[in-house]
Amino acid sequence: MKRKLYLHIGLPKTGTTYLQCQIQSNREKLISNSIYVPKIGQATGRDHNLLALALQPERWHQFSDEISARLPSMWHDLLEEIDNCGCQTILVTSEAFSWELKTAEQIKSVRDYFANYDVRIVFCERNPYDFISSMYGQLIKTGRGPYPLDSFLLEFPYYWSTAYQRKRWGDFFGDNNFIVLSYEDLKGEFIFLEFLKKLFPSHAILSECFDFAPDANPNLSYSPRFLRFMEELSANQIDSAPYVNLYSELLKTIVPLERQMLKPVDIDEAMKRCGMELEGCLDYSAQDNCLQTEYGSVTKELIDSRQTLVERTALLEQANKDLLERTEKLVDTRQTLIERTALLEQANKDLLERTEELVDTRQTLIERTALLEQANNDLLERTEDLVNTRRTLVERTILLEQARKILQKRTK
Repeated sequence: MKRKLYLHIGLPKTGTTYLQCQIQSNREKLISNSIYVPKIGQATGRDHNLLALALQPERWHQFSDEISARLPSMWHDLLEEIDNCGCQTILVTSEAFSWELKTAEQIKSVRDYFANYDVRIVFCERNPYDFISSMYGQLIKTGRGPYPLDSFLLEFPYYWSTAYQRKRWGDFFGDNNFIVLSYEDLKGEFIFLEFLKKLFPSHAILSECFDFAPDANPNLSYSPRFLRFMEELSANQIDSAPYVNLYSELLKTIVPLERQMLKPVDIDEAMKRCGMELEGCLDYSAQDNCLQTEYGSVTKELIDSRQTLVERTALLEQANKDLLERTEKLVDTRQTLIERTALLEQANKDLLERTEELVDTRQTLIERTALLEQANNDLLERTEDLVNTRRTLVERTILLEQARKILQKRTK
């Protein structure tokens, strides 16, 4: 018989941070009641966001080397952990499953990894007006700069819709295994206990005395005016951290003039501009080629276009990474060429100097050769004079010898 595995997929902004903190604080009590919360896949010691990230290899380069090195084997490491945990029930929680997994192939991978478990998908819904306003404000806090509501709706079309998520996950895990919880029913100080009651209504775990310690890192609710101010800072590339720290302290004493980032009418108008509606029903018939949700309809063309955009964005990110690597190689090559050019220029300079020295030496040799030729000519002339003088001396010697002989005869 397969063991049960509850996969809590969000939504974000439905008390997930506080809930996950309480789950982590009471992890040992859960394990003692045969409910196991894995450690593999946890990014901050409470959620399992890294499991969703491990299914998005196009994003791995955005994270530290330490995290990136763990991602390729993370799912296999998780399965090894839970296969050997000894508990009858597994609880995995991460809102990234509903908000970051954008393709059916990624959800299919989740199903394949958990093939040996009886999986229940746990989805916490929230009033769409409240959710859109809260999530939109959260994204502005992350420093996106100018980020109109229309861009948010087109980037995450119907991700907040229960029917949309039921269709995505139900296709792989079965509609009967898709559990819907209401944030309005769970929210509050005891969200963890209410969460357990919904999932395990008759479990012995409910008799435990839980630790409801406050969240050490709560998500602060900033006023709409301050969020717009942060948007302006980001658009002008101004660091918002000092203002966030100051405002976080002020939140303990001040009362915001506005409580909600967006009014329902603002959301309705933006939905109309994007060709979407909040009211409607669910219909996946191929006849009208349109995806109807309980909050409205979004055309399949829009879904397909968004998927294409996601894939192309991944390709662009990879191409950008390759371009950066090639640019670094080109920079290194350019530096090498500069160094070699400097060496060649120095060698050329040395060659010019040596050439000038050779030219000077050649000129000296020419001049000395001319002098030698002149000296040789003078020597030849003197030699001829000596030859003539010798000849004259020989002739005179002969005459003297003849004169001597004549003198001897006369003397006798």
